[in-house]
Amino acid sequence: KLAENSGYPSVTASLLTRQARAEAGAGDIISCYRTLERAMEKQTSHDGQEMPPWIDWINLGEIHGQSATCAVILGDTATAVSEIQLARGRYGNAAHRSESLHLLRVALAQAEGGDLDVACSTAREALAIGSEVGSFRFDEVKGDLIQVLRPHSASIVVSDFFHEFSQLVHGALPTSRLSQQRHAA
Repeated sequence: KLAENSGYPSVTASLLTRQARAEAGAGDIISCYRTLERAMEKQTSHDGQEMPPWIDWINLGEIHGQSATCAVILGDTATAVSEIQLARGRYGNAAHRSESLHLLRVALAQAEGGDLDVACSTAREALAIGSEVGSFRFDEVKGDLIQVLRPHSASIVVSDFFHEFSQLVHGALPTSRLSQQRHAA
């Protein structure tokens, strides 16, 4: 209920996307997508209402990007790709971190699904946008992507990607979700 009563539609929309991510993590597909629908309704409902500058990063790009992340969590790569396409061009000038992080998560899902050509292409976009992003989460997902791609390094597309972004592949990898899971097992 707190998410529904924040006072600003954009803040409510953002809080709802976080609720949806929790629902996705719990595997509650129906609740997740319903919550995302409510978030989109809230985001588009403010009809020019003056918003304080501290929430200008909450926009349609952010909502679609969070929707893509939920779809990735749920294993729905097709929806993630669709949502990330809807997000493109809607993030605003100052949202490089969000856009690059959401794209990189989609690239990771594509790689995990075996679509290496598309994953490397999506990752190139993410890394071009986020080349100057200083973010632990971005570095963590980047590390996960490298770990998923590394066994396929003999393929031309992955080899070319690694060569193009050699500074990402050589040296220490960021702590990643995948390595933590492997060490815990």
